[in-house]
Amino acid sequence: MFQKLISQSAGIPISLFSVAVGYLGLALGYETLLQAIGFVWPLADVIFWIGSSVFWIGFFLFAGIAIVYFLKLLFHFKLCANELKNASEGNFFSSISISVILLGLMLYSLSPALSMMLTVIGSILQFLIAIYIVSSWIYQEHWQVSDLNPAWFLPIVGLLLIPLGLPKTFPVELGWFFLSIGLTFWLIMFSLILYRLFFHPPLASYLEPTLFILIAPPALGFIAYMTLTNQAGVFEVDLVARILFYTSLFLSFLLLSQSFRFSKIPFSLASWSGVFPLTVMAIASLIMYQSLRLPLYSYLGVALLAALSLTVLYFTVRTFIALKNGHLLILSREPEIE
Repeated sequence: MFQKLISQSAGIPISLFSVAVGYLGLALGYETLLQAIGFVWPLADVIFWIGSSVFWIGFFLFAGIAIVYFLKLLFHFKLCANELKNASEGNFFSSISISVILLGLMLYSLSPALSMMLTVIGSILQFLIAIYIVSSWIYQEHWQVSDLNPAWFLPIVGLLLIPLGLPKTFPVELGWFFLSIGLTFWLIMFSLILYRLFFHPPLASYLEPTLFILIAPPALGFIAYMTLTNQAGVFEVDLVARILFYTSLFLSFLLLSQSFRFSKIPFSLASWSGVFPLTVMAIASLIMYQSLRLPLYSYLGVALLAALSLTVLYFTVRTFIALKNGHLLILSREPEIE
């Protein structure tokens, strides 16, 4: 059985971690929902139960995927190295550190010490991944503009997530350090991605769902900025916060307006790309509601979380069916039309 698991691990792509990121991000969304709106019993208990269930599913999914991928790293190292060098898959190594940071955020109420350890480990890992990937962008001879796709934002997303989980005992300047790097590279990469989309051949159809990743940097930048500028817990929305929030809101509307187009694309792991960014958008909306007390933002946050919950359930079923049938489609090749 162990030999069979080792053999099967060769077919597990790094982008499978995006499933765990989707679940853990959604759990964080439910936690934010309870804090922002303050539901009364019994609705509060129902939402808490749903959020907890989503978190533990995400926890065990991450643990299971991590174990199998570790076997792949040990026994199929060349395949892992090839993934790291791939224009799309390589960026998904950030989904490992993003998952660890999200686990740290969610486990704080259970064990502050464990939460701090996971946050520090995830932050260090994310920083090292970002250093490696940005270096590969600079010192390379094979990337072309056509290789650019929104998955290249993932290292930036990981950096912008770090300030949310930094323990309060750490210097606040450390949070500003990661926020500054993330926003700077977001602006650079956003310009490059738009140039690639406007003036070069369109993305391959199986990569189109990764366009939702465009939402994550400004939305996470907004949350991180609000966290760092409101240490006392009182959220005040200033000009910078508004620019970041409304940029992410516009991108959300733009991409959601293309839902019919995305529904025609065959299912693959790229389909999970929209879950975490839209969850972050929901969290950002709930924080805006906390700050401005405008009901519209709470409606938006609740609607996004409800829609994402159904989407995650559907994607989970499709992913398990694909795994069972041995047809797990990955990002580095175009899937066959179903």
